[in-house]
Amino acid sequence: MTSLIHGPAARATSRLLIGRQDALARLDRALAEALESSRVGTVLVEGPAGIGKSRVVEEFRGRVQARCGEVLVGRCVSLGEEIFPYAPIAELLRDLVTRVGPDAVRAKAGPAWPELARLVPALAPDDESPEATTASVSRLFQACCSLFDAIGTDGPLVVVVEDLHWADRSTRELLVLLSNQLRGGVLLVLTLRTDESPRDPGVVRLTAELGRRTHDRVVLDPLTREQQAHQISDILGVPPSQALLNQVYGRAEGNPFFAEELLALGGEAELPPTVRDLLLARLHTLTPATRQALRTGAVIGRTIPHALLEAVSDVGPDRLDDALQVLRRFLE
Repeated sequence: MTSLIHGPAARATSRLLIGRQDALARLDRALAEALESSRVGTVLVEGPAGIGKSRVVEEFRGRVQARCGEVLVGRCVSLGEEIFPYAPIAELLRDLVTRVGPDAVRAKAGPAWPELARLVPALAPDDESPEATTASVSRLFQACCSLFDAIGTDGPLVVVVEDLHWADRSTRELLVLLSNQLRGGVLLVLTLRTDESPRDPGVVRLTAELGRRTHDRVVLDPLTREQQAHQISDILGVPPSQALLNQVYGRAEGNPFFAEELLALGGEAELPPTVRDLLLARLHTLTPATRQALRTGAVIGRTIPHALLEAVSDVGPDRLDDALQVLRRFLE
């Protein structure tokens, strides 16, 4: 970036959700269909990091709450080799207990509440402790059904599970059961990062199975140049100059988060740490040969003749072809 941005943007994010009206309309339609059929609906919201999946879900959450509906949100977490089973269920339960109190949650869950208390001890009364056994998928499924069905009788219910690409096996099994058998007009909204590579085979199987039965798979595309200009205009308070738009769109390529971070630089040349760390985390998933080919190509430029790359890289011809195939899938 150059001094075309005179100081950092006054506001880090756009107040407007730009270019996502179709995605919101499809979520609205999926909820309406779930309510009309009195059966569970499932929607996958997909796209690369920074494309706006969480922002779309948050906007949809506001719409549902405006209709006196309930939205429960939990996130899968990446802990390396450590496994935290049912992380999104535990998070949404903790939030529910904080907002309405443990008595109300126990009343909604009915006799099944002790199973939920194994995940959220605060749900148990002060004079009781949850039984020290590991939650099973079947028991937790029954407990979640009791709770969700009871909440759903009061109005629309949306259960959001973010970052499905990090879901552990227990969470994946539970989501399959819920998507198959849950009743009461509940909508499951699952966000999935499509640039996570290599993808866990269990997650691939889960998304394939869910994809056959979902109301929709909402794929968020990059913003167009015009939409990115609208985003920048809302952040800065004035329309961007052509030079500024060229700089931001040329680097962000329609990614809303990247554009916001670049604007927040205020003219600095280096990438923001948030964007840099996100890109480095993605690159770390590539094979060593692919990373080497990518580093060499980055020095050459945006257009790279294959013969030149083969001549100057330290990757042999056979390995180079394999590395480029991996890179092609990574960029799709």
